[in-house]
Amino acid sequence: MARKVGLFKGVLLSPLIMLGSNFREYFTVAFSTVIEIFVLLWSMRSRIIRGTSLGIPAPIKT
Repeated sequence: MARKVGLFKGVLLSPLIMLGSNFREYFTVAFSTVIEIFVLLWSMRSRIIRGTSLGIPAPIKT
């Protein structure tokens, strides 16, 4: 749930920061948003595979 909130916050803040013309802050928010999307997809993937193929215990959310 916290990841979704952070994702939406990043999506909402990106245009505002871009309008502020501070490229470094915009890049940081865009980069962290990409990371959050990747983590979200990875957690969905490990929920299906259960992480057993890599030997990594995947958190199972109910």
